[in-house]
Amino acid sequence: MIYLLEGRQPYAAYVAEITTAMERGYVTGFISTIVEMELLVKPVREQDIAARDRIEIFLRQMPNLVVRPVNRVVAR
Repeated sequence: MIYLLEGRQPYAAYVAEITTAMERGYVTGFISTIVEMELLVKPVREQDIAARDRIEIFLRQMPNLVVRPVNRVVAR
Protein backbone atom coordinates (compact mmCIF):
# COMPACT_ATOMS: atom_id res chain seq x y z
CA MET A 1 0.00 0.00 0.00
CA ILE A 2 2.82 2.42 0.78
CA TYR A 3 4.36 1.75 -2.63
CA LEU A 4 1.06 2.54 -4.33
CA LEU A 5 0.31 5.68 -2.36
CA GLU A 6 3.86 7.00 -2.79
CA GLY A 7 4.06 5.94 -6.46
CA ARG A 8 7.18 3.79 -5.96
CA GLN A 9 7.85 1.69 -9.03
CA PRO A 10 7.83 -1.09 -9.98
CA TYR A 11 5.81 -2.17 -6.93
CA ALA A 12 3.13 0.52 -7.24
CA ALA A 13 2.07 -1.02 -10.55
CA TYR A 14 1.63 -4.44 -8.92
CA VAL A 15 -0.43 -3.03 -6.08
CA ALA A 16 -2.48 -0.99 -8.57
CA GLU A 17 -3.51 -4.24 -10.26
CA ILE A 18 -4.84 -5.51 -6.95
CA THR A 19 -6.69 -2.29 -6.16
CA THR A 20 -8.24 -2.35 -9.64
CA ALA A 21 -9.51 -5.86 -8.92
CA MET A 22 -10.97 -4.58 -5.63
CA GLU A 23 -12.65 -1.65 -7.39
CA ARG A 24 -14.23 -4.03 -9.90
CA GLY A 25 -15.45 -6.33 -7.13
CA TYR A 26 -13.29 -9.30 -8.13
CA VAL A 27 -11.53 -9.50 -4.77
CA THR A 28 -11.81 -8.15 -1.26
CA GLY A 29 -8.70 -6.73 0.35
CA PHE A 30 -8.03 -6.91 4.06
CA ILE A 31 -5.53 -4.84 6.00
CA SER A 32 -5.07 -4.40 9.71
CA THR A 33 -5.11 -1.20 11.69
CA ILE A 34 -1.34 -1.70 11.97
CA VAL A 35 -1.07 -1.18 8.20
CA GLU A 36 -3.24 1.92 8.54
CA MET A 37 -0.82 3.22 11.20
CA GLU A 38 2.20 2.45 8.99
CA LEU A 39 0.62 4.35 6.11
CA LEU A 40 -0.08 7.41 8.26
CA VAL A 41 3.05 7.63 10.41
CA LYS A 42 5.26 9.45 7.87
CA PRO A 43 2.68 12.07 6.81
CA VAL A 44 1.76 12.72 10.45
CA ARG A 45 5.41 12.96 11.53
CA GLU A 46 6.20 15.33 8.64
CA GLN A 47 2.95 17.27 9.11
CA ASP A 48 2.08 16.55 5.47
CA ILE A 49 -1.64 17.20 5.67
CA ALA A 50 -2.24 16.58 1.95
CA ALA A 51 -0.60 13.14 2.09
CA ARG A 52 -2.44 12.27 5.29
CA ASP A 53 -5.77 13.29 3.77
CA ARG A 54 -5.05 11.33 0.57
CA ILE A 55 -4.37 8.18 2.60
CA GLU A 56 -7.43 8.61 4.78
CA ILE A 57 -9.65 9.14 1.74
CA PHE A 58 -8.14 6.08 0.07
CA LEU A 59 -8.83 3.93 3.14
CA ARG A 60 -12.41 5.19 3.47
CA GLN A 61 -13.40 5.13 -0.19
CA MET A 62 -11.58 2.11 -1.68
CA PRO A 63 -14.32 -0.38 -2.55
CA ASN A 64 -13.89 -3.85 -1.12
CA LEU A 65 -11.09 -2.85 1.24
CA VAL A 66 -11.68 -3.90 4.83
CA VAL A 67 -9.62 -2.48 7.69
CA ARG A 68 -9.70 -4.84 10.64
CA PRO A 69 -8.50 -4.29 14.17
CA VAL A 70 -5.75 -6.54 15.39
CA ASN A 71 -6.75 -9.05 18.01
CA ARG A 72 -5.20 -12.32 19.07
CA VAL A 73 -6.95 -14.27 16.29
CA VAL A 74 -5.69 -11.88 13.62
CA ALA A 75 -2.21 -11.85 15.15
CA ARG A 76 -2.02 -15.62 14.86
